[in-house]
Amino acid sequence: MHTDALIRLSRRSLWTAFILIALIGALGMVQLLAPAWHTAHHLRLLLPVFLAIGSVALRRVPNAGMQIVLDDELRQMALARAYRVALFAVLVLQPVLALGLTASGVANALALMAVATLLTGALAFIATVLYVDR
Repeated sequence: MHTDALIRLSRRSLWTAFILIALIGALGMVQLLAPAWHTAHHLRLLLPVFLAIGSVALRRVPNAGMQIVLDDELRQMALARAYRVALFAVLVLQPVLALGLTASGVANALALMAVATLLTGALAFIATVLYVDR
């Protein structure tokens, strides 16, 4: 494959991962915020469908050209910057969540904080890679 096609495939995979993580994270947040909400239960039944679509969309391309794209110096710099942005986003989110969830009196505050932290870190990382990388 040509390098431009591999870069487009890489970006498409990142966008797919971003959307898939956002959907699964939103589903987890809804399930924790409103456990008695029946729509959340029906949405949870779609989780295997989301995972199947994501696994097909995120398939690995066994190609030496893809390894060259992944080892690119600019891509490595984008990844390093994305690590820092995601860490900063998670560190800033912790006190906000701790104060907000203790003041609100949510039943599953610790689990909600864990899901929100994971969701924020993953989405901040992928969004930064998509923004900074070419």
